[in-house]
This record gives sequence, C-alpha cells and structure tokens, in this order.
Amino acid sequence: MPIKIPLKQAGSNKPHIPPKSATAGSSDHPTHPLDKQYLSPFIDWLTINVSPPDGDQHDIYNAFWTAVDDAELFADATAAEKKAFGTGFNVAKRLVLPSIETEKKRPTLFVRHLVTTKRIAKLRLNFVPVDLGVAGMMELHAAINTIVPDGWEYVAKHGRITRIDVAVDLPDLTMDSIHFLPKKPAHMLQLSPGGEIETIYFGKPKSNQIAIYDRAKKRAKLGQEMPQCLRIERKLKPGGMKLTSLPAMGNPFADTKFLIALPGPPNPAKEKEWTLFSDSVEKRGLAAALALLPKDRRTAYKKHLSANALPAWKPEEIWAGWVPMIEELKIASAHW
Repeated sequence: MPIKIPLKQAGSNKPHIPPKSATAGSSDHPTHPLDKQYLSPFIDWLTINVSPPDGDQHDIYNAFWTAVDDAELFADATAAEKKAFGTGFNVAKRLVLPSIETEKKRPTLFVRHLVTTKRIAKLRLNFVPVDLGVAGMMELHAAINTIVPDGWEYVAKHGRITRIDVAVDLPDLTMDSIHFLPKKPAHMLQLSPGGEIETIYFGKPKSNQIAIYDRAKKRAKLGQEMPQCLRIERKLKPGGMKLTSLPAMGNPFADTKFLIALPGPPNPAKEKEWTLFSDSVEKRGLAAALALLPKDRRTAYKKHLSANALPAWKPEEIWAGWVPMIEELKIASAHW
C-alpha cells in the first residue's frame, strides 16, 4: 500500500513543512513513497518554570489573586493534574483560552504562593503548543499578561524549560511496518493484551527518552478515531534551558534511523541464522532482538541494517521546519 504523508501546518497537530531538499529522490538511493512528502517537528509538551525576582513577587501575588476568580480567565485544574505535576505548588488552574474548547488542551498554571508574606515564589506552566496553534498562543500571551509584568516577555526572560517533548508523525505506518535502529537496546516495551508491541521506549523516564507509539490505537482506547499514524517523540529534560534558546536547540533526531522492513541477510550463506533473527525482531522488536546477539554478530547486523535504512527519513530536512514553527508560534520571542 502506498505511504502518503499529508502536508501539515502549525496549529491543531499540524506542524510546518521544511523546504524541499535537492537530494530527495536522487540517484543515490531508490525513490520511496515517503520521499515525495515532507515531515516536520512540533512541540507536543512544554513545561516552563518561572521564578520571579524578589522585587516582583508581591505584585504578581496581587495580580494573580485579583484575576483568579474571573471565570473567563481561569478554571479549576483536575485532581489528577494537581497530583501529577503540582508537587510544591499551592494552586493549580486551567487558563481559559477562547479558541480552545477542549478542557484538557487548556494550559495549566501552577502557583507556589507564600500566604504570610503575600508573595508568589514560583510559577509553572504546562501546555501543548501544537494543540494551541497560532491563535491559542496569542491568547495564552494575553492571559499571562494579566499575571506578570510585560506578559510573555517576562516568561521569556525569567522562564526556564524543564521538559520539552519534540515529535514527528509518520502517517499510515504501524508498529509492525517499521523498525527503529537505536544505538542502545530498548529500555522498555509496552505490549497490548494480545502481546503486540504498542510502544517502544529508549532511555529512562527521568532523563532524555525516545518513545515510538501508535497514535491511532492510543485514540481508539479513548473511543476516538483517527487515521493510522506512528509518532516518534523525544522527551527532553534540558535542565533549565531559556525559552529564547529554543531556535538554536540541537536536532534531537540527528542520530535516529528507521527501516520500513528488514533487508535480506548480510551473508546469503547464513540465511537460516537471519531468519531466526527476523523472527526474534517480530516478537521482541529490533532493539531487543539485537541485544540478544553475541557482540560480533550484533555489530555486523547493525552495520548491515544501517546501510539499508529508510532513505526518506532525513533528520536534517525534518529539522529545517523547527525554526519556522518556533517563530510562527512566537514561543521563544521576548518582544511583544
């Protein structure tokens, strides 16, 4: 079945399209259906911590408690949100944005306030930029302006990113139609009740991690329908990176490689050995199957697989859409 990649725009889960590369479909590698379309990154989660200077904490306290009862600006966060993300904070609120009707897509604001001295010592903002789009981001900037001086400029100046999830969607693909070739074995596999691989994680949850999962199946569990799609997501914890540093962020997909299907054996004389390996890949996933091999054979197999990687997966071209997306949403802008 042909694999089609729909063109995507920023806002409503549709990221930018990077410029066409002169190498796409060149004679260096066979043309693949994916070569005719372009993938682009988007931000699927962003956590920003803002620690106001001492001289601003009292004014921000007054501004917040003046605005917090306005139902057109704030709604209560869920108990699950407070438990999952609110450690060390006193208050959790959803920011009501006119263009965002779905409650779970509203940004969440956590506040650590000091009652006795009437100060706000810390703010935390969680949101999904790709869900907000351009209109939602503009509304978010306006909402923040009611709390901190100079609005988003203040967030850009004093805010630090503690978590950012950067994702790319691969339409029409399933977990059994694509293989991810990692540098290291998978940390964890998530299996369905029927034993099928649903999600593959590389790295530990408390550090930088790669997750690959079937979005259609994830939505189906919630009673929702969507076209078949895989998502590769880099969950990064950059240790307090400034918002203004986002445009210069390194490509988190630079070393990633995909295969649509396993090639033939590197040595035709050992086809039976390769067949056993292929069966292991089907059952465990590529990374786990490689981890079971002796070191010399694992090295040889990885070299062979790397030479047969999906040519349409071009991390450098994908990353060409990063800065345009950042600029359109004005996430990193300190000037409003």
